[in-house]
Amino acid sequence: LAQVSSKCFDAMARVALCVWGAALGSLYAIKKCLAETCSNPAFPFLDWDPRSQACTCRAHPCHSDAKDGQVVAHSCTGRELPHLSFHYNAEGDLQCDCTKFEQFASEYISKELCPGHRCADEAFPLLDWDGDKGECMCRTHPCHNDDGVKHSCESPDKPHLRYRFDESSKLVCECVKGFKPGRDEF
Repeated sequence: LAQVSSKCFDAMARVALCVWGAALGSLYAIKKCLAETCSNPAFPFLDWDPRSQACTCRAHPCHSDAKDGQVVAHSCTGRELPHLSFHYNAEGDLQCDCTKFEQFASEYISKELCPGHRCADEAFPLLDWDGDKGECMCRTHPCHNDDGVKHSCESPDKPHLRYRFDESSKLVCECVKGFKPGRDEF
C-alpha cells in the first residue's frame, strides 16, 4: 500500500478546491460527492455507490454483519481496543474487529477496489484508492496536520474525529458522537 504524507495531502486539498463533503472514509469516494454530508447518525459514512452512480450515506457495515443466516451488531467496549473497524478480505468477506485507533475506509473502496487491504499504521489510518496509479493506499487523517495543528477528540461524549471541506475548500475538523446500534445517539 502506498502512503501519502499530510504535507502531500495539504497540497492536494488546496488544488482540489472543495470537492469533498463531510467524511469518515475515503477521499477518492468523497471527491465524487461535491458538498454532500451525512447527518443521520445511523448512516454517518459518505460513500460512492458505483451501481447507482450516486453518493450515499452508509451505516457502519459491522453494525449489521450478516453471516450464516444471522445478523450481528458488533461493538467494542474494551479500553485497550475501543474502536470498531472493518475491512474486506481478499475473498470479499467482511471482517470486523476492535482496534487501538480509528481506521477509516469507504465500504466501496474496501470491498470493490481494495479487498484484502487495510491500514494498520496509526500514522496512515485512511484506506484510499489512487485512481491515477490504480492502486490502494493508506493516507494520513486530514485533521492530523491542519496547517500544523493535529486535531484530536478527547471527550468521551464526542470521541470521533470527522472532517469535511466547506464551500471555500477550508478543512473543517469536528468531534462527533459515536452511533450504537439500537440506540439513537451520535
